[in-house]
Formats: sequence, structure tokens, C-alpha cells
Amino acid sequence: MIIPSLDEGAWLERTVRSVLDNAPDEPFEVLVLDDGSSDGSADFLTQGLPGVRLLRDFPTRQGLARIKNHGARAARGSVLLFLDAHSTVPAGGISRQLAALRGMDNRALVGLALRGLSPIDGQPLPDVLGTAMRFNRRLDMEWTFLLPGQQSPILSGSGMMVARSFFEELDGFDPGILEWGIENIELSVKAHLIGRGCRVLPRDCYGHVFKPIFQYPVTAWKFQYAKLRAAHILFPKPLRERIVAELPAKGGARARAKLTEDAESITERRAHLQALQQRSIEQYLEFCSIEI
Repeated sequence: MIIPSLDEGAWLERTVRSVLDNAPDEPFEVLVLDDGSSDGSADFLTQGLPGVRLLRDFPTRQGLARIKNHGARAARGSVLLFLDAHSTVPAGGISRQLAALRGMDNRALVGLALRGLSPIDGQPLPDVLGTAMRFNRRLDMEWTFLLPGQQSPILSGSGMMVARSFFEELDGFDPGILEWGIENIELSVKAHLIGRGCRVLPRDCYGHVFKPIFQYPVTAWKFQYAKLRAAHILFPKPLRERIVAELPAKGGARARAKLTEDAESITERRAHLQALQQRSIEQYLEFCSIEI
């Protein structure tokens, strides 16, 4: 279980304790990756906690995609579970995820539904926020309904389970993403194009705090760049141009300059996808009822 963290306050320890209290019967480990916190939130782990490893002291802030990739490389297990550091785990949920993953021949991403938690006291909010997620033509995430076979167009980045072998086949999260966001969209779409897609178990829920503001900087042009980068990796030119036309102007110039600078890495990542692709992006969009 891989928990990236940056200035999460008391929520990091609460998340770790929830994982340990609701762990699967099979052997597991928890990796906490502290991406440069200044609030001491990971210090409770410096004296050691059975079953938990703390990785920190990275030379610079890695960003969400790269810190998750660090965790995947450091993990010892054959199955990876990525969990946000402001979450709670349902009893038995991880075991049921494991069973579903194996039922998909380890060639899918598997998640649970998400229930919002109060950012004030951590109590569950009244309603399950959603079971399935999709994106619009601006590459913003939206709640939607499950598709046939309990499939979801994309999975949340929190509670995402994947076999290590399939994660490596998908080439992991895109390390070109600089700070936050979009990494789950790119990996989810690739799972549909290369493997057996994204499955959600709707009767189990991870608790998740959807924060009104970030506790760390998210730079507008870097978020814009993440969207542009994903558009160029996943979509052919006509669809890509429609996405780019919908993106806001703020940060656009710097994002486009970075896109030109990183053209080689984008071309390599797109070529990796195309070499393994089993279905077209158009088939995926039709199946998921997504209009670009």
C-alpha cells in the first residue's frame, strides 16, 4: 500500500491507522512517501511502526505521479494499492479488491466507491459521492454511473489497486507530470486500451476527504501542462485539438512552451501505448459515452 503525503497534518496518521486496522489477511506492507512536508506529519513514523516504512528526504518535491512511481519501485509486493493520505479503509474492502483483481486476470485497475468524510471531524458524510468517474473535454473529472461489468471510465487516484506486472506494462504513472493531477486519468485510459479496463466494487467505500483548498501549492500552468501532456499522449490530433481548445488561457503560454521542450518524452510515451494498444480511443470513448 503506497501512501504519498505532503503536509497532511493529523490525517496521515489517521489514514495509516485505518489501513492497519482493516488490513487484508494476506501479507502486506505500507509505504508512506513524504514529499517534503514541513508540518512534521510523518514524524510519528520515525521511531518505527510495524508493517510501515517511511521514505522521505527526496532532493526536491517530486509531485504526485513521480512520488507514486517511487513507491511502486520501492514496494516488495506483487500488488500495488495507491491511497491518499486523507482516507479511511472499509473492513474487508481490500480483500475484496484483491479477489476482483485476480478475477480480471490481474490486467485491470480495481477500485471501490468513495464516501466523503468531513474535513473537520472525519465523520462520514451522508451520501456516497459516486461509484464511477469520467472526464469531460477539458479533462476535468466528473461523477458518473457504472458501465456494464462494473466498469468505470476512469478510477480515482486514491484506492486504485493494480498488479505490479500490469502497472509496469502500462509504464506506470507519467513522470512528466510536474505537480498534481491527471495521472489517474492517463493510467485509467491506458488500462482500457491495453487491458481489461477499470472495475469498481460499488458496495464497499473508501472514506475520502475532498478538501476545498490544497494545503500545498498547485501551479496553474503546471496543471495546464499535465492536461496538455495527457491529451498529446492519449488522443489523435483531431480529438487533441478539441481538448486544447477547451482549456483555459491561464498558464497556457508556459504550458505550451514546456510541451515543446518535452516533445521527445511525450512521443516515446505515446509510442509505448500504441505498441500495446488492443482497442482504439474512439472505441473507448463510445463505450464510456464520453464526447470530446
